[in-house]
Amino acid sequence: METLRVRTERRTQLVDVTQDVQRAVGRSGVMEGVCYVYVPHTTAAVMINEHADPDVATDLEGAKLCLSRAESWRWDGGRGCFSASSTGRGRGGWLLR
Repeated sequence: METLRVRTERRTQLVDVTQDVQRAVGRSGVMEGVCYVYVPHTTAAVMINEHADPDVATDLEGAKLCLSRAESWRWDGGRGCFSASSTGRGRGGWLLR
């Protein structure tokens, strides 16, 4: 198993680790199988993005930043979603489906 360390420059940032993972797989000598990539931290994630549109990363970073500023979260099990709201800051509510 190999550990990759990734440094970010901002609080919310998407980092492309594709080449780092490809190099790690190459160094392993494994010719066939599955490569698992995961982040053992509660505020980080692994996401697949095709890089067809660079605005997608910017939009996702902005959305995450807005959601992280929400003052309250609640699970609405009947709708199968979380709702987040922020009061007193002029923001509306967000709904994740």
